[in-house]
Amino acid sequence: MSDKPKILCLGDVRDKPPEATRFEPDSYEYVTVKEPLRALSLLSRNQYAGLLVEPAFFAEAAEFGRLLQNERILDGMPDGVVVVDSTNTIRWGNDQFRRWVGCDSVVDRNFYAVLGNPEILGPDFCPFHTALATGQPSSSKLRLGEHRFFQVHAAPVLGDDALPEHLIVSVRDVTEEMLQQQKLAAIHKA
Repeated sequence: MSDKPKILCLGDVRDKPPEATRFEPDSYEYVTVKEPLRALSLLSRNQYAGLLVEPAFFAEAAEFGRLLQNERILDGMPDGVVVVDSTNTIRWGNDQFRRWVGCDSVVDRNFYAVLGNPEILGPDFCPFHTALATGQPSSSKLRLGEHRFFQVHAAPVLGDDALPEHLIVSVRDVTEEMLQQQKLAAIHKA
């Protein structure tokens, strides 16, 4: 691990003067990403001495301050919140979600794998696929082991072409509710 200050590069900016020539190449460690969402995740979790942005991403870069402020709000929520892409890969996750899964870094990992491949209880057995395919929100319950339950709600984020590119997924711990329902069902059955 380098002790050099880090420069976050969004896009292919290091080889394009004059912006990149302001930084002495050997004095910094360059971290290059191709997606604005990935840059946002890194900016919020690590210290950087600077940010270089390819002109194609200027519009997104102008929104980083606002997005970082929104991220602070989402980090304070009692529910987990993640952004996933069409392959169920996590692009961003809030503090609560990371606490629940016991992992500091969930970015670039599969949503279901991070949760330990839970059983999907329904009503929708493919909530992410449904939300991406229909452009409409979808919900389902997940069971992790015997005594842990989550409610997931996936809402599509439409791209410029009005097609869903990502999902915002809220994750709520419904363990107490589900265990109470199971107890009531057992009492009713007896």
